[in-house]
Amino acid sequence: MNRPLVNLRGVPEQEAEGIRDTLREAGIEFYETPAGNWLISAGAIWLKNPKDRSRARTALDEFQRQHLEQARRAPAPAGFFEQLRQRPLELIGIGAAVLFMLWLLAWPVLHLVGQ
Repeated sequence: MNRPLVNLRGVPEQEAEGIRDTLREAGIEFYETPAGNWLISAGAIWLKNPKDRSRARTALDEFQRQHLEQARRAPAPAGFFEQLRQRPLELIGIGAAVLFMLWLLAWPVLHLVGQ
């Protein structure tokens, strides 16, 4: 029975395209099944010829090694305090909006308790 080569659940589109390109460059024929309408079933990449599985695994292992090295070289995303230093007014505005929404939600309850 044929098994999927790669399950695409949670895989970013850029990475999925890299996987497709890697398989095409290796000359491996494959097809793809899309995710279900309600995302109950995940999309997957399948091999047309199951005998290509070892070649495909080797190509994907190399792709993943390169992808991991590239991710390690990329700068880490900015943390909360770094963003606060870079954009203080934006974050203070967002915080004020959140507090205002919480106050709007709590006001009727607090008003009833005070009666």
